[in-house]
Amino acid sequence: MKQSVLIIIPPLGVDSYKMGEKFTRDWPRDLQMEVINWPFFWEKDGGSYEARLKRLTDKIEDLIQDDMRVSLLGLSAGGSVAINAFSEKKDGIDSVVNVGGRLRSGEVVFPKSKSENDNNFLFRESVERCEKNIEGLASADKRKILTVRPLWDEFAPINFATISGANNIQNIAFEHILGIILAMTAYKNKIFSFIKSNRNSA
Repeated sequence: MKQSVLIIIPPLGVDSYKMGEKFTRDWPRDLQMEVINWPFFWEKDGGSYEARLKRLTDKIEDLIQDDMRVSLLGLSAGGSVAINAFSEKKDGIDSVVNVGGRLRSGEVVFPKSKSENDNNFLFRESVERCEKNIEGLASADKRKILTVRPLWDEFAPINFATISGANNIQNIAFEHILGIILAMTAYKNKIFSFIKSNRNSA
């Protein structure tokens, strides 16, 4: 049986990949797969968005070449990155999970936090590219995608955080960060079931 790996792509923020680490310590045991919290370095000098995305897709390609089965999970801003990486490596990826991430541009593309302003251009490019990539997804591709969103989100309104034809679920939170926390804790079994189901059917 092929070994499996889940790559978690972080939200905006300094060392934000640590947020994924905080919630996923037990996930390797629960999912029976390796978990990598990928440092996208939103707030550090990592070159262009294209260069950052290429580092991720190169890693995915290396894993595929090592006969690994790959799944992606994006937290907040990482959701659009996950979709963009999936669009480039669709045949080698079993499943993609978007947790509270904005996938389409619009009125509140940019986060409101002043500390994040310097990195808005990366986020904007990610979202705009994601919106275009969604248009190119086939029905079979969309069935590999799960979106998890709160009842209300000040950064990623419902119609901008879901994909028609994908698996879209909602938790009971009324705020962006709380929605992510709830998705990664109380609703994590729904994420596990989706990833395991896609892994078993691939």
